[in-house]
Amino acid sequence: MEKKKLTQEELVSLAAEHKAWLDSSGSEGRQACLAGANLRDCDFKGTDFSRAEIRDCDLSGMMIAGAVFDACDFTGSNFEGSSLEDVSMQGCDFTKANMHRLNQCSPGDRKVKLNRAVFRDADLSQWFSHSFELEQADFSGANMKEARLLYGALAGANFKGSCLEDADFRFAKLAEADFSEADLTNAFLAGAERDSAVFAGSKIDGMKTEF
Repeated sequence: MEKKKLTQEELVSLAAEHKAWLDSSGSEGRQACLAGANLRDCDFKGTDFSRAEIRDCDLSGMMIAGAVFDACDFTGSNFEGSSLEDVSMQGCDFTKANMHRLNQCSPGDRKVKLNRAVFRDADLSQWFSHSFELEQADFSGANMKEARLLYGALAGANFKGSCLEDADFRFAKLAEADFSEADLTNAFLAGAERDSAVFAGSKIDGMKTEF
């Protein structure tokens, strides 16, 4: 079934209503519900859609920059081939989302914040990130084959049962991360901080921890 395409004018109107809802703690405006929409032609820069419902949406192949989406529900949404820059998506739910080939536009000060986000059973294969903030994120059961999380802040992250085959964690901060029962075949962890990280039952054939 083809998703309804949302125009920029419609997005601006929804953003205004949602901001009023956020600012008034729900007594004014209206919570944004974009579930099932095609958002590929939308520019989210300068908007705050925190706590919005954005399930099963098409956000593929687009630039998502300069926006706040904290605590949003992105369950089942499609981000394939999209780019993130200067966005906050802390505490979001990306369960079963398609994030294949998601990447970060420009590493450096323009942070991508995904702390405490949930990626259960999501497709994060060939994901490229540099210095993403992902502390206490839940990647359990996710497909992260050939993902690159260079210099990522991943302390306390949960990778239990995930596929991390050929993944690259160079110089990532992995203290207290849980890799129990994960597939780390040929993964590259050289330079990564691994204090108190758990690897119980994980598959580590060919895993490299040194250069």
